Amino acid sequence: MNRFQPLGGAGHPKNYACPLAPSTGLLAGTPIMPLPPESVNLEATRRTMVKPVIELEQFQALDIRTGTVLEAQPAEGLKKPSIWLQIDFGSLGIKSSCAQLSDHYTPAGLIGRQVLAVVNFAPRQIGKYSSEVLVLGGYEPDGSVRLLQPDGPVENGARVS
Repeated sequence: MNRFQPLGGAGHPKNYACPLAPSTGLLAGTPIMPLPPESVNLEATRRTMVKPVIELEQFQALDIRTGTVLEAQPAEGLKKPSIWLQIDFGSLGIKSSCAQLSDHYTPAGLIGRQVLAVVNFAPRQIGKYSSEVLVLGGYEPDGSVRLLQPDGPVENGARVS
């Protein structure tokens, strides 16, 4: 007996199939993934993977707020180029953050820009810099970061929903 059922028929480029294994609950013909070729950028692949499903309450535990960058300067002595920021979060006060933004932003270009940040993480020491908030951004395919920001002016400290 043939233990494999081809997916898409003989000669199909995705002709991978699961062996018949009733005890595992897998169905014959269930596609299985081949190992990626060595040319695949595994780090980029990891960034595109969906993380485990969480409950709404876990997301709601994050306190994401808007703030305006008041001060920005290159963060010296770190392994990766970063910028140290002082951000005004209105009634929450001025908080610091150290972020790897140097690929697309200069310190001078960040001053006055509104950003989104998680403000209820425990402070983190990054080299000689204390990072009190996590500024949010999206990863580009090359690993660089583009800041997330409001579509228009928003009051500093406004909650993000």
